[in-house]
Amino acid sequence: MANKMKPALLASLFWIGCSLGMEVCAEKEHPDPWLPEPGMVGDWDTVSERFKKWEIADFEDKGIILDGGSHGFAFKATDGSEFQILVASPAWWTQEDWNKKQQPIFLQFEGKSYRVTKGSEYEKALLLKLRQAATDLKGVGRRRPIYIGRLHDLVESRELRDNFWPLGDLELDGKSGSWNKRVLTLQDDNLPFDRLDLEGATGDWDKIRESFHKWEIAKFNEWDTLGDSSTIFRFTTSDGTEIGILVPTISPWHPPRADDGDLFAHTEPVVFPQVIFLHYRKRLYRIDKGGESEAKLLAMLDRAAKELNDEGLLHPNYIKYLRGIVNTRTIVPYGSWPLGDYDLSEQQDAGGNGD
Repeated sequence: MANKMKPALLASLFWIGCSLGMEVCAEKEHPDPWLPEPGMVGDWDTVSERFKKWEIADFEDKGIILDGGSHGFAFKATDGSEFQILVASPAWWTQEDWNKKQQPIFLQFEGKSYRVTKGSEYEKALLLKLRQAATDLKGVGRRRPIYIGRLHDLVESRELRDNFWPLGDLELDGKSGSWNKRVLTLQDDNLPFDRLDLEGATGDWDKIRESFHKWEIAKFNEWDTLGDSSTIFRFTTSDGTEIGILVPTISPWHPPRADDGDLFAHTEPVVFPQVIFLHYRKRLYRIDKGGESEAKLLAMLDRAAKELNDEGLLHPNYIKYLRGIVNTRTIVPYGSWPLGDYDLSEQQDAGGNGD
């Protein structure tokens, strides 16, 4: 499973490069769109009635498209119709798009592309379909309904997406921005997680210790994949406090080797223990191995795994799996944890309780 990529990870990595090109293009005053090609332009009158009747039955985030950075979402309607919603790259932008800096959206169906104009009846219909699908559909990997919800929000707002969209993010205090923005500025030759600039985002345990030891997990809200493939588990405590447990991605690090003339030689990777953070009010509190905060967190996760009984992506086996990683500090499989193409019943064996 370790070789399988986490939902939309490949798309996020490719998008980093594409977004840089888009920012350069965005400086142009009069760009000329080259998509859609004349033969691809659709007439809404030819599909309007069919479109209005569609109810979404299935969905998949198709990731980045090789047209300069568009992002595609594939859907299947209950009548069997298959269509795609395209979050268009600058190759599709008209002069009005550039002037307003609003994200263009297209419906693609049977080889034609239909612009979903802001405020149009088609946009309103699409938003209703997406909202309903985000509520009704179940799925894993690229079919997670959380991505439908984020597509809905972008269609509604038309805000320009960031480098890692539609992956999640983590708000942090300090001048360096969110988790994703800090990760984007990392230098390759720095050590994992000593390299992450947490200035202004590191919390003081002395200020929250008393509250932390009173908390019990009352609700498992979600787990989410961040821009660098790190994972955040979000919970509500017994007093209504919103907290998160962050499992950062730690990719292999190879120390520099002495210059022996072999440009292709590699040193053995250095293995680091898995880092765990509590995320609370935009600050990160490190959970030290063997410390009192770890003992309290393990007890909280134990109790939540026994008492909560949600299904699907909120199944208590995810909590058990998280508990095992906190206890053992085993590096999680890069790009696949905590979700792979396997049953929830297998996850306890994969992550265990760490006992």
